[in-house]
Amino acid sequence: MEPMLISAMDKPLQPWRNGGGFTRQLLAWPDDENWLLRISMANVSQDGPFSAWPGVVRGLAILDGEGVKLTFADSIINLQRHDPALIFPGEAMPDCQLLGGGVRDLNVMAREGDTGMLRVQSAVDWLPPSLAQAGLFTLCEGEWISGKKRVFVAANMLLWLVAPDGRPWRFVPRKKVSVGELAGWWLYYLRGEKSL
Repeated sequence: MEPMLISAMDKPLQPWRNGGGFTRQLLAWPDDENWLLRISMANVSQDGPFSAWPGVVRGLAILDGEGVKLTFADSIINLQRHDPALIFPGEAMPDCQLLGGGVRDLNVMAREGDTGMLRVQSAVDWLPPSLAQAGLFTLCEGEWISGKKRVFVAANMLLWLVAPDGRPWRFVPRKKVSVGELAGWWLYYLRGEKSL
């Protein structure tokens, strides 16, 4: 099966109801109305609370900007661009405070299953979990490699496979990525499994 390629820049900006930002929906599976998996990119321009999504596992990673301070009922987390992604239950409604201007973030929401977001290490293999759907969100252009398959992927693009074949994946950026810079994120959705 060939991977889907979805450019974030081809997706329309959808304003939030509270006026605090915009979202570009990259993927809703199996469909927009009854999704079990939703992947989106958001531009956040002001402070405000997260919406409640009971029964949903959420993943959040900062792509650009200084980051956010998230105040949960029992903890406070500063999430910045070089941090690991944050996975948390959708019923949690943290208050979000910008640390220094607007941010762009990557969001994954999973129903009836589990999700994960892992930083891409350039030219290092990653093996998607068994039976999981999996993908790659890129921050620079490069080549996705799995076995004999090679696919060019532009920056700000989602590559997605509903049924990976069990082979390791690798992303090789077209240009050298500076120390401390991020090439992208590996993503997965595993239906029926829940860690939260």
